[in-house]
Amino acid sequence: MTVLASRDRATRTPVEPVFTGGETLQLLVSVQNAAEAAAAVAGGADVIDVKQPARGSLGMASPENIQGVAEYLQRSGCERPLSVALGEIGDWRDGGEIPQLPQSATFVKMGLTGAASTTSWESQWLALRERFEEATARSLNWVAVIYADGEKHGCPPANEIIRAAAESGCCGVLFDTFDKSTGNVFHHLTAVRLKSLMDSARQRGLFVALAGRISERDLPGAANLPVDVVAVRSAVCENGLRERPVSRRRVSELRSVLAAIGLATDRRVESACRRIRDEWARAPEVGFVLGTGCGRLIDDIDAEAAFPYESLPHFPTSTAMGHAGRLICGRYGDVPVVAMDGRVHAYEGYSIDDVTLPVRVMRRLGVQLLIITNASGGLNHRLDVGDIVLVEDCINLIGGVFSRSANVSPAVSGRSGRRPVFDARRHQAAVSAAKRCGVPLERGTYVAVTGPNYETRAEYRFYRQLGADVIGMSTAPELAVAKDLGLECLAFSIVTNSCNPDAPSETDGAAVVSAARRSSGQLRSLIAAFMESCEVRGRCIRPSRDEDAE
Repeated sequence: MTVLASRDRATRTPVEPVFTGGETLQLLVSVQNAAEAAAAVAGGADVIDVKQPARGSLGMASPENIQGVAEYLQRSGCERPLSVALGEIGDWRDGGEIPQLPQSATFVKMGLTGAASTTSWESQWLALRERFEEATARSLNWVAVIYADGEKHGCPPANEIIRAAAESGCCGVLFDTFDKSTGNVFHHLTAVRLKSLMDSARQRGLFVALAGRISERDLPGAANLPVDVVAVRSAVCENGLRERPVSRRRVSELRSVLAAIGLATDRRVESACRRIRDEWARAPEVGFVLGTGCGRLIDDIDAEAAFPYESLPHFPTSTAMGHAGRLICGRYGDVPVVAMDGRVHAYEGYSIDDVTLPVRVMRRLGVQLLIITNASGGLNHRLDVGDIVLVEDCINLIGGVFSRSANVSPAVSGRSGRRPVFDARRHQAAVSAAKRCGVPLERGTYVAVTGPNYETRAEYRFYRQLGADVIGMSTAPELAVAKDLGLECLAFSIVTNSCNPDAPSETDGAAVVSAARRSSGQLRSLIAAFMESCEVRGRCIRPSRDEDAE
C-alpha cells in the first residue's frame, strides 16, 4: 500500500501517513466494533473505518467501540489504516465535550450537512477540527466529505468543499450519500460529474474515496473513475443490511471482485505520469511513437529524461526486435516533446488497453499532436522497399475494445470511426514539407493485423481487395485511442518489404529492421521539415537542429 503524507494547515508539512492507491482499488470496510473489524480484516479489507450506522451516514461510534477497534488492530498486528467517523458538523454546535481519539487513528472525517446555511461554515469547520486536535493532543489527517445528495441537506457546493479542503490541509475527500434510502451515489451524480469533481480534488493534491451504498455491480464503474479507495458497509453486511454484522465471506467476495477488475486505466495512466513528472516537469506538446527501425529519430531530440518502460508503473514492456523500450522526454528544438523509442503490440500478449496506455500517458502529460511511425509491407504494386507512405486511412483488423466510459475527452462526441482519423490540414503540411526537403512521399491506406506471423499469398490478395496499400501489426489501435482523446495525428509507414502474391519473397524480422533503418534518415528529414512549419497551440515550432540526417 503506497503511503502519502498529509499536511498541516499552516505549514503544509508532513503529519501522519495516510493511504493512497495500490495495484487495485483499496477496500475500506466500515465496522461498529472489534468483532466486525476482525471479520473485515480476515476478509481482506485494506482500511478499517469505525462508525455507528444507526446514527446516520457518518454516525460516530461510542468512544469504547472506537478504542476497542483500535486496540484490536494493534493487538493483532494488523497494519491497516484506521478511519474514524465523527458525525455531522451540526452534532457538535452545542459545545459538547470532544472525546479523545486513539493515537492510532490514521484519518478522521465529518459531514457538512446544514453548513451551507451560514457564510462562516469554513471557519466553524476549522474551529471544530482544532477542538478535536486539542483533545487528541496531535494533528489529525482530515478527510472532507461531499454528499452526492448534499444540496438537499444543506451542504456547501462540492467545488467549495474541495477548495476549502485543500486550502485547510485536508489529505483527501470522500464522496458519499447522506440519505441511504434514496439511491446510491451514482443515482445522484453522473459518472462524468463525479470524474470532474474527483479530477479537481486530485489536482489539489487530495486522495479520493468513493462510498454511498456502493454494491458489487458498481465496482466496474468505480474502477473507471480516479478513485483510490472504495468504502462499503451494506455490501459486506449480512443480507446486505447496514444494521447487520459485517460478514467475512462478503468482504472476501468483494475483495476478489476488486482484484479481478484490476487497476483502472485512468489510474494506471495517472501513476505513470506521476513517475515521469517526478523527474521531468515540462508539459510536452508533441508526442512520437517510433516503430520498428525508426529509433534514430531519437537523435533529433535533446533528451532531458529517459525512462525504460519497465521503470514506469503499469507500463507495457517492449519485447519485439527493433524496439528499444524507452520513453524519452526532452526538446525538439525549443518545443517540449515525449517520444516512445519502440512500441508494444497485441501479438506480444498485451490487451488493447495495454498497447494504447502510452498514448494515454502522453495525452495526460499535455501532448496535442501525435506523430506515429511504423515499418510496413507494401501491398500496392507501385510501392518499393524504402518508400515512405503518409497514412491517409486505416483498416483495423486487430480488433479489441479499449476503455472509454468516464475517460472520454469532453471535447469528443460520437464514435471515432464516424469521422476522419486524420486532420486534412496536418496532412497537407506533411505533403508540403516533403516537397521542401526533397523526400518522395506516397499516400495510402494502412491495414493493421494482429501478427506476429507474416501473411500468406492468399492474404495479400485479400488485403489488396480491401483497398489496403501497406500492412503492419500496429498503429490502428493507437490512432483510435488518440482520436478518442482529441489528439491530432499523423502516421508514416516505411515500406520494408514487398507483399507481391505473384512474386513472393522471404521476409524475416531482421530484414525488416534493416530496411527501416536504411530509410529512417529520409523520414527524419521529412519530420524535421514538417516540424519547422508546424503549429501547436497557436504558435509555430521552430526546431534548432543540425541537418545531418543520413
